[in-house]
Amino acid sequence: MGLGVTLITFVPATLIKSADVNSNFATLNSATAFNGGVATMNFEAGKVTSDGSGNIHLANGQIGATLAGDILDASGATDLYLKASSASGSISFLVNSILTMTINTTGLVMNQGGIVFTAGTTTTSTTSTRGKRTSTTTSTAAGSLSRTSQFSGTVTGTYNHGNNGIPNICYSHCSTSNFSGNSFDSPTRTTVHIFVENSPFICYCLGF
Repeated sequence: MGLGVTLITFVPATLIKSADVNSNFATLNSATAFNGGVATMNFEAGKVTSDGSGNIHLANGQIGATLAGDILDASGATDLYLKASSASGSISFLVNSILTMTINTTGLVMNQGGIVFTAGTTTTSTTSTRGKRTSTTTSTAAGSLSRTSQFSGTVTGTYNHGNNGIPNICYSHCSTSNFSGNSFDSPTRTTVHIFVENSPFICYCLGF
């Protein structure tokens, strides 16, 4: 039967004992796997089906633990929603059992390093000031962006940058106007020295 169990067989014209019948039912009820030759599945009034090739189709496109669609929801015409179980939860991605990326309400966390860029080009459409459509090509170089942080200040001095490493770039500009011109030196794993020419300022730190 594909259930992997052994049943008592009955021979024609012989007495069938109720104990044997009950034993067979008990054995069937204890079966833990089915390896039979059913070509496809069709249940829940046709809302859950299979195609015989290992693919399962959900008519409403939802998978849930407590409610329909509280884990995965593809019931819309175009969008797919992958959901955490609570507002304080997160969605985690593992590669070879290693946590590599986490998404929660605070944003995207790269758990094993930064974002890796591959060399190539991306073409996007932009609108000029005269309303004409133009094509803009952006080139990316192979590399990575591992750490980002920011801080603010008002005077020349040494600041904690919060970059969790020695930043490669600290870009500082005036936070109340378009003036730039502030420069930096002496970055360490925790601090950087900012020369302030335009104040107040905000500084963005990048680590590659």
